[in-house]
Formats: sequence, structure tokens, C-alpha cells
Amino acid sequence: MAFFVSASLAACASAPAGSGGGGIAPREPSPPLPPPLQGLFDRVSAETTPLASSPWGREVVVRLGVTYPAASGRECRTFVVQTGDGAQPGLACRRADRQWAEVRILHHDGRPVLGDRS
Repeated sequence: MAFFVSASLAACASAPAGSGGGGIAPREPSPPLPPPLQGLFDRVSAETTPLASSPWGREVVVRLGVTYPAASGRECRTFVVQTGDGAQPGLACRRADRQWAEVRILHHDGRPVLGDRS
């Protein structure tokens, strides 16, 4: 139950335009992840993959997590990026064009993720 609530809250941070934001201006969709990462995120199994270059820097390791249906109606997937500075949680969701895009994450392991990650 806690996971479902957590997953729903994380996905709500990036509800698609026109989903009833109650006065909040619709956001532009997040840009898609680069093509090599699209294939990585499409894989069914959770796995750990080293990347020579990525949107998160050079020589990082991406650990894919679970894929789940978000409250927004989109398919989303958790992941963790391991850099030389430590690990950062992430969340990617499918856009309307079926490409994966990184979206804002609100929490990780039950704790809020504070600060601007852009």
C-alpha cells in the first residue's frame, strides 16, 4: 500500500497537460531521453548498466527499478544514477509519443527529495 501511494505521488508531479491542475499552468512535456537510453528503459528486467556518457554525466551507472502505471495514466519507471559524487534517484515516464522522459521525483524510499535537480 505504501509503495502505491508513493508511486502515485511521484507521478502526480508530472501530470500531463489538461489533466486538471486546478489553476496550475500546464507544463511543456519533458524532453525525451537520448535514443540509446530509450532502449535501456524499454527493457523489462531491472538491471544495472554502466554508461560512458549520459544526461547525468560521464562514467555513470544506471540501475533500473520497477515500471508501474502512474496515477496520471502514464507508464513510469524508477531508476538510480550512481556517479562519482554518490547516488541520485530518478523517475522516467512515457510521453504521449511513447518515448521515455525524466520527470521530477518527489520522494525516494519514503523520504522527500529536496532541492532543484535540474
